[in-house]
Amino acid sequence: MMFLKLIGKSTSRTLRNSSGNYLASTHDDQFREAESTASEEPVRTKPAGLESLLFRQLERPRLQERTAPDMSLDEARFEVAHAERFYAYNFSLFPRGDFFYEEVEQEYLHTAMGLPHESTDARFIRIMTQFRRVLNDNSRRLFLYYTPLIFALCLTASLSLGLPWWQITAPRFEQLGASPEQASLILTGLIATGIYGIGLVILLVLYHWPYKVTQQRNLLGLDNYITSKFSRVNQNFLVSKRRALNVERNKRMTQADELREEAGIWTLAYNWFATRLLLCEQLVRNKIYQIRRNTTLYGVGGIIACSLFLVLCTAGAIWSGIAGATLPLLLGLCSLLSVSFIALAYSLVMGQAMPEIMSVMHASEWSRFNQISLDRTIADHVGEDKLQIVTFRDRNRFE
Repeated sequence: MMFLKLIGKSTSRTLRNSSGNYLASTHDDQFREAESTASEEPVRTKPAGLESLLFRQLERPRLQERTAPDMSLDEARFEVAHAERFYAYNFSLFPRGDFFYEEVEQEYLHTAMGLPHESTDARFIRIMTQFRRVLNDNSRRLFLYYTPLIFALCLTASLSLGLPWWQITAPRFEQLGASPEQASLILTGLIATGIYGIGLVILLVLYHWPYKVTQQRNLLGLDNYITSKFSRVNQNFLVSKRRALNVERNKRMTQADELREEAGIWTLAYNWFATRLLLCEQLVRNKIYQIRRNTTLYGVGGIIACSLFLVLCTAGAIWSGIAGATLPLLLGLCSLLSVSFIALAYSLVMGQAMPEIMSVMHASEWSRFNQISLDRTIADHVGEDKLQIVTFRDRNRFE
């Protein structure tokens, strides 16, 4: 159980460097200060009623991505500084092999997106990490804590029916011709079945009300945040692309150096916004995979915990000798009910958890990387520049 608990924890390392000389304006300094002072958990836990006592719910994250009207040349320089670090990033081709591959990919994405340098996406990384931890923590509580606890109470209550002081009698069954032992065993079986049935109902209510509702609210807030985030990055991409295509219109030959600098900045900026969008999508994919993987592992861990408790209770009952001669029948009945409970609980809960929870995520409504047509943008940009060069050359030749 401790092993499975450790699986849900991230092994990424957040490095904090003090180099920040790429900011050129007071606005940039203020923005970087706001980003660098973000805590490791930038989203507060939201108390939303009784269900928040059992599972954690987060508020909707606050978006801090720059708006398109704010995309000045200094803002573009801020982005280009991170772009240059990304394109010069010499990632390891021989990663460690002592932990899951998604941890290797996560560490690469964190560095590529500029988390050590407090880039614009640093807050996005922390928010995605926090949501992963909260969603995993809620699944761990349901599958590893609450479900085995309900099972343990049902099994203990059922085995306690064989204790001598209960003296269960069933005169109705005796009137039907059953011996007192048989009548007592039949009634014990019915009571035990009712106990397991009540436990299963409690578990289903626990899943459908606080767990699923809380998880869907968390993912709905995350979905809204990702939608806004990707839309804002896409708008900045369009603004940068338009300025890169039209940068020469307000320049003269005497401003050749300024033209060269601004053209390079805006061109690299729109390429970087597209790359950022791709990296953000890969980060979302990485975190969602970890959530799905850990939910499955927590379910398997819960099954193992219930099975171990069944074995221990069976051994304890045999050692104590409760129920006398009817002990084998009682153990067989409890074992059958326990296996049925585990199978029904984890098939009805674990098998439906992720599809039902993920139904609130609408990736088709996000501004995805494949929708911005970066290939056509580059082709049109280069083609237009070459056409202007040829047109200017031929005009001078005829003159």
